[in-house]
Amino acid sequence: MNWKKIKTVLIFLFLAIDIFLVIWNIMLRHESKVVDEETIINMAMLLEKRGIEIPEGIINEEIPEINGISVRNAMASEAEFVGNILGNRYKKDDNVFYNDVCSVKIEGNSFIIESETQINSGEEAVKWLEELGFNLEDTVKAEYRGEFLIKSVYKGHDIFGSRISVKSEDGKTTAYGSFYYVIEGSETETDISHASSVLPRLIREGISDCAVSSVSIGYKVDDLESKFVEASANPTYRIMLSDGREIFYNATK
Repeated sequence: MNWKKIKTVLIFLFLAIDIFLVIWNIMLRHESKVVDEETIINMAMLLEKRGIEIPEGIINEEIPEINGISVRNAMASEAEFVGNILGNRYKKDDNVFYNDVCSVKIEGNSFIIESETQINSGEEAVKWLEELGFNLEDTVKAEYRGEFLIKSVYKGHDIFGSRISVKSEDGKTTAYGSFYYVIEGSETETDISHASSVLPRLIREGISDCAVSSVSIGYKVDDLESKFVEASANPTYRIMLSDGREIFYNATK
């Protein structure tokens, strides 16, 4: 009996089994992250009976992979935030800080900056905000209805609520919004619900006579009733309705 030959065959056999098990595991993981089309259709039919239209193709069959993050408020240090914008010399009236050419109003986690400055493009808006101390590295820029928008993103997903709108006219520019920086991303895999199990919650909200225009997943700080320094931003579905409303639902199981 040729033991050397048998040993070689056994080695290749065990190697083939290992490769098969790896591929099988990958296939199982993929299947667990995909919802069949019939489930999505049934969900859409349920909502349509309640007067909520779900356009075909708006729901992705795959369950997204997204983990929670921690964010830091751009206004974590109020003195530093105001000082970057106004310098060392300014006056204060309640929650408004100002000098001769600029003012900063702080309301909870939101701000309004008004300046004697004219902005004519998105590039100028970005440069102006960076000069005021904002770090706009992980952002998406856009223009909408005459305003320049800067939205925070992390690994391709929006951080809902973290955005700055800039509008300029007659030599005056206003920037308003809230802005957060990502300080930590979780390495632990988060168990995410598929959109088909989240959308039926619209029925409980009493929503009807409208259509869902988009469904996206991102991050959202849940409790914004008080000013925060650092907070967790959890995976969240944002549902945009045809009447302009935004509905947010936690995406974790």
